Amino acid sequence: MNNPMSATSCSQSPPGPVDNRKSVLASIFWGDDQPGTATSWVAAEEGMISIITLISVLFFLILVGMLGNIGLIINQKIEVQNGADSIALSASQVQARGMNAVTASNHIIGELLALVVIHHAFGGDELDVPQAKDSPDDSQTQDDLNNAFDLATIVDADPPIDTSGDIKKDVNETPQAGATLFDSVIRLRRVLTWTYEAYAIGAILQQFQDVPYIGPILYAMGIIICMAAVVYEKKIYVERFILKGIEKVAAGVSSVKKGIVSLIDTLYQAQVSQVQSIPDHVDHARQDEADQALVTGATFPGQDPPAKLPVLPEPETLDRLEQSQLARATYPWVANWRIPIEELMWDWLRIARSANYYHHYSIHYTWQWVKQKKEDGVHLHVMEGLFDSDGANGNKGQEVWTQENGSGRADELFCLMGFARRKAPRLASSGVSQQSPTPLYKPQNPQGVVAYAQAMIYNANPQIGSRGSDYQALVGWDTLNWINDVPELPQIPDVNPERYTDIPDIHAGKDKPKMFVNWQTKLVPETRIREAANYLDGEIGAVVKKMIPVPRSFRTH
Repeated sequence: MNNPMSATSCSQSPPGPVDNRKSVLASIFWGDDQPGTATSWVAAEEGMISIITLISVLFFLILVGMLGNIGLIINQKIEVQNGADSIALSASQVQARGMNAVTASNHIIGELLALVVIHHAFGGDELDVPQAKDSPDDSQTQDDLNNAFDLATIVDADPPIDTSGDIKKDVNETPQAGATLFDSVIRLRRVLTWTYEAYAIGAILQQFQDVPYIGPILYAMGIIICMAAVVYEKKIYVERFILKGIEKVAAGVSSVKKGIVSLIDTLYQAQVSQVQSIPDHVDHARQDEADQALVTGATFPGQDPPAKLPVLPEPETLDRLEQSQLARATYPWVANWRIPIEELMWDWLRIARSANYYHHYSIHYTWQWVKQKKEDGVHLHVMEGLFDSDGANGNKGQEVWTQENGSGRADELFCLMGFARRKAPRLASSGVSQQSPTPLYKPQNPQGVVAYAQAMIYNANPQIGSRGSDYQALVGWDTLNWINDVPELPQIPDVNPERYTDIPDIHAGKDKPKMFVNWQTKLVPETRIREAANYLDGEIGAVVKKMIPVPRSFRTH
């Protein structure tokens, strides 16, 4: 039998699902009302925060990239700035060492020339030959002494003199030298002549001993005069013996003096080479520091213009030779080293006046040797501006760059700039491709990161200035660097053998010359960037030129 219910149920199809879906964006944002359906956009209501998560993740990715890039750039700038600092300091240290080397060589040359003068003051030019000094006093004093001796030996007297004539012969012997040795012997001849003449007078007085009343008195006076003459004769003999010994010693070391004179010329040529090589040494220092810092480096000055020292050879001719750096380096040592010599002469060669002669000739030959070495081409290096006619004119401490309006000139002479560059760092998302023709982070300077620094050479000694006409100025910014009062070369004094000059009083209060080679370097604020921009080329020069319009307070690197 047919079941009507069955037929009905088979002919009717079940109703399909109703599509009540919202739009895609609404479903994502608000969720899906039918999460159980097969065509559901979102499985559950949790889909409501997915867009916020996406935005947050994107924001933090950008933030992390930006912070990473900032750290990379800052680290790069720090390293490049360190490179610029090291380049500037190292290059300036080369200059400071060069200044110290020039100062030291000036002192060595001055001390060597002082040794030459100390020796030369004993016997002069004649000691080097050797030969006797061509002087009319030589034969004249010999004749006078022979006549006085003959007069003294005519009459017998007590106590007797050296009638053999040996003492007279020794004193009459002409030294194979000039200067102090020659003048001292001439002085001894004159005194011995007076001694024999006095002895003759004493001998004559002794002959009147039988005269009533006054005879004993005359005899006693004659004895006293003759005794004094004999004492003087012995003392003169001793002094002549000492002078002979000095002559032999001085003659024996004459060859050493000749070697010292040649050494002075060699040392000066080494000083010239040292000064001329400074630009190359600065360039080597720049390259070494740049390699260690992994940067490209440059200096200003460098090779063009050259990073030279702020010194020049002193003029070949000077109106005042005592202002020569060679004289100022030499005479303080002469004045100091002659002290023990003159004091010994004062004690042992008092009759010969050797100390007074030596004092005279030590100054005389300082002038002569300074003049001679300048004629030979030894012109020690001095600070630029010392001999400018419109500036110091030889007076240390009055150079233009020491004045308030000369600060620009001081920068030119003593300051050096160092520059360092690296390629621009590769930033996150900074690459350019067909898919991303515009990078998210652009380098701030595609020509790279450039940093600069400025260093200055300076002298740390006191800059006191003038100490009067008798003493050299105490200035640290110099190529001698004295730190105590040392004398200027005085004019050649007159010497009067008939008058004592109290040598110990001359030496009173004289200190040993002291110097302190003290050129140093330090980083200072930039003052030469505009000047440097005119000379720097390449990528460093291009970046530096862009800095010029920027106000100084906004310049960084």
